[in-house]
Amino acid sequence: MPQEKGTFPELSVLENLNIGGMIGKRSRDERIAEVFELFPDLRALQSQKAGTLSGGESRMVACGRALMQDPRVLLLDEPTAGLSPLYVDMFFDKIREIHRTRGVAIVLAEQNATKALEVADRVMVLSLGEAFTVMDAAELTTQQLKEGYRI
Repeated sequence: MPQEKGTFPELSVLENLNIGGMIGKRSRDERIAEVFELFPDLRALQSQKAGTLSGGESRMVACGRALMQDPRVLLLDEPTAGLSPLYVDMFFDKIREIHRTRGVAIVLAEQNATKALEVADRVMVLSLGEAFTVMDAAELTTQQLKEGYRI
């Protein structure tokens, strides 16, 4: 899922999801039902053009479209950038749920280190484009994080 909105703005929410579902072994309807279960707000918005959605709604569509392919790994690039605190909390809850219920491995690039550490098993802190440290998230200290961020 790209950092930007990641939707086709002239297409409806449902059309965006259908594009994501063009490949896969399970029925598209089954996968769409799962996306609507995960992101219930999208059901009511399914005929709305994606370009008219809020930032949080747009991120839900982009994530849902990626999930339509039944991935084993989900790559998320700054999924909460520019979102309101309510959507940030919701999105991290959904990341946790996707991993727990679907067994999807999630690779997350995120500036919000506090939130990312709440859901991470492993962490890589980048400093000036290089890996500063790689370790279990539970072992990372605030001091190591500050050093990595050069604070």
